Amino acid sequence: MGVYRVGEVIKKTRESIGMTQEELCEGICTVETISRIENGKTIPSRRNFEDLMEKMGRTGKKYLPFIRGNDMETHLMRDKLVVLISTHRYEEIPLLLEKFEEKLDLEDAVNRQFVLRIRALTEYNLGHINEVEKRAMLEEALMLTVPKYCDGTLPKGVFTRNELMIFGNIASSYAEEGNLEKAIAMLRPMEEYFQSVHIGTMEKSISEAFLLSSLAQYLSRAGKYEESRAMQEKLKDEDIRMRQASNLSQLLYRIAYNNEKLGINEKDCKEKLIQAYYVARLCKNEVMMKHIRKHVKQIYKDDFLEYI
Repeated sequence: MGVYRVGEVIKKTRESIGMTQEELCEGICTVETISRIENGKTIPSRRNFEDLMEKMGRTGKKYLPFIRGNDMETHLMRDKLVVLISTHRYEEIPLLLEKFEEKLDLEDAVNRQFVLRIRALTEYNLGHINEVEKRAMLEEALMLTVPKYCDGTLPKGVFTRNELMIFGNIASSYAEEGNLEKAIAMLRPMEEYFQSVHIGTMEKSISEAFLLSSLAQYLSRAGKYEESRAMQEKLKDEDIRMRQASNLSQLLYRIAYNNEKLGINEKDCKEKLIQAYYVARLCKNEVMMKHIRKHVKQIYKDDFLEYI
């Protein structure tokens, strides 16, 4: 089960569909066993876990390693695709994705979901599809493992990182169309979700940073600078604590942006922008580096980054 608590996954899934313990355990195990599993006092075998999830109409396999391939090369290719997406190097993806697909069992919903997300983001950013088409692909991907997803609302349950990333991408598509209200409404419940669900610390840090930094960004674009800044500061401190650099550059940049809007002193804003630039350079995120330089020239009429 990795970073997910087996008992919590089973309990939240069972409760979300209104099934009793007696109904769930029939033909699989005893009520006492289900109770012990949900309370974290015992761990079911992999076979029993999958049987219980399938009886609830869900796949238990999605809580196992994200991509199931047969060799280390497959996992290295997956990691490379994730890096290329996070650093916006979309032109490098198509050839690698084609080779990656050849190694996968695409009958497996988790594999297919991962590939469909990568393809949707890549084709959109390369100009091959529009925002609506991208969102349709992302929703198709999400519903492979979350069939009860409906128009921006997730059902009750515990979700994998890939599912949460796709959900965040869908919210982002609405924001890019100018529908900030929809994007914010989708992501607001994620604050409560991360407070209530028990998953591994690192896993929570990655998923929470991705979704809540997006929420903070849309709050800022909606003019709610103080709320956005407070959320970004909290996420920044958590990223530093967890030594996660991939999202830190954007967080620092957004803090600087909100500070500018709130009229906080120029020196502090510049320091945050310098920090954001260096972190982006460390992560080889050339798109973010270019964006920060453009911002500096527009706001300060002088690219002070050239002098450091």
